[in-house]
Amino acid sequence: MTTADVEAAEAAECSRSSLLEEEQLLDLLNTVVQTEGRSAADLHHAFACIVTRYQEQPQLLDSLLQRLLDPLGSLLDGLIRQGDAVPHLSTLVGLSRWIWTLATVRGRRTVSRFLPNNTQCLEPVVALLETLQTRGPAGFHDTCMDHLWEAECVLLLWLSHLVLVPFDLASLDSQLGDGERAALAPLAASILRLCQAHLSSPSRAREMAAEVLGRCVTRPDMAAALEESVTWAETRLAGMGTDACEAGFLVPGILLALAATLRHGDRARLGATALRLLPLAQRAQQATQGGALARRLSMKLMQRIGLVLLPPAGDVAKEPGLMHGSAIEDVLDALLTGLGDKDTVVRWSAAKGVGRVAGGLPPALARQVAASVAEAAFGHAGADAAWHGGCLALAELARRRLLDPREAGATLRTLRA
Repeated sequence: MTTADVEAAEAAECSRSSLLEEEQLLDLLNTVVQTEGRSAADLHHAFACIVTRYQEQPQLLDSLLQRLLDPLGSLLDGLIRQGDAVPHLSTLVGLSRWIWTLATVRGRRTVSRFLPNNTQCLEPVVALLETLQTRGPAGFHDTCMDHLWEAECVLLLWLSHLVLVPFDLASLDSQLGDGERAALAPLAASILRLCQAHLSSPSRAREMAAEVLGRCVTRPDMAAALEESVTWAETRLAGMGTDACEAGFLVPGILLALAATLRHGDRARLGATALRLLPLAQRAQQATQGGALARRLSMKLMQRIGLVLLPPAGDVAKEPGLMHGSAIEDVLDALLTGLGDKDTVVRWSAAKGVGRVAGGLPPALARQVAASVAEAAFGHAGADAAWHGGCLALAELARRRLLDPREAGATLRTLRA
C-alpha cells in the first residue's frame, strides 16, 4: 500500500458521518450480556478495535452510548452488590475494560453520566477499591490482572459520580447508628484514605482519584475532610524525601487533587484555602521533584488560586480595587515566570493561566497584564523559551479580547524587531 493509499484510508476514517458498526457492537454486547459478563475480557479486543476508530469523531458514538453503557453498568452493579466481587474479578476487569475504552474515546465526564447512581452502590464500591488497593495486582493470580488498573479507574470514575449524591454522607454510612454524627464519618475517611493512596499511582487512577477527592472534600457537609486533605497535602509535600520515583508520581497527584478541589468548590468558601495553598504552589513551581509535569500542574494550581481569589464576574466592574490584590499579584508573577520555562507544556499552561486570571480583572488591570507579558517575555534577548511563552500568552489574551487595540501595534513591532 502506497503512502497515498494510507492517507486516503485515514481521510475516509475521519470523514465518517454515522456509526457504521452499530450491529457489530450490539452483537458483541449481547454476547457479553448472555454470559453475564464472563466473555467481556475475550471480546474486548474486537470491541476496542471498532470504538477506537472514532477517536477523531467520538460524538458519532452518542447514538449508541446509552444502549452500550446501561447493560454494562447493570452487570457491574450486580457484581459489586454481591458483597464479595473478588471471586468474579476477571469478569469485573473485563467489564471495566469495555467501559474504560468508551471513557477514553468519548470522554470520562460523558461516560460517567450513564453509570448507575444508586446510593446503595457507594459503600460496596469503596470497599472493593480498598480491597484492590490493599492486595494490588500481585495479590491475584489471573491473566487479567495486568489490566487491574482499568478496573480501578472505572471504579474511581463511578465513585466520582456517586459522591455527588444530594444527601449527607453520614446518613449513608452503615457504620454510624441512627442519629449518630461525627466530624468525619468513617465512610468519608475511607474515601479520603483511598484517594490519597492512589495519588502516587503511575496509572490514570491518579487522575481519577484526584477528581474524586476534589468533588468529595468540597461538599457542604465535608468541611472537616477539606481541612484534613489540605493539611495532608502540606505535610506530604514538606516532608518529601529523596526518593525521586515516589516524588515523580506523588507530587503531580497532590497538585492535581488541590487543583480539582479549587475547581469544584464554592468560591465563597475557599478563599482562605486558596491563600493557604499559594505558598505551596510557589514551592512546587521551584522544586525539581516531579519534573515538567509537576511544574505544569503548579501553573494549573496557580491559576485556580487566582480564579478563586478574584471577585465574581458581575462584581468586577463595581469594585474599584481587589480584596486579595497582593495575592493575585503573586499569582500573576508566578504565571509570568512560567512563560519562560524550558518545557513547552509548562509555558502553555502558564499562558492559559495568564488569560484566565486577566479575564477576571477590571479592564484597566487586564491591560496592565498585557504590558507585563511583553516586558517579561520580550525583554530577554535571545531567550527563545520566554519569547515563545510570551507569544502564547498574547495569543490567549487576544482570543479573550483582552488586548488593547491601541497598544497592539507596539507589540507587533516588538515581535518583528
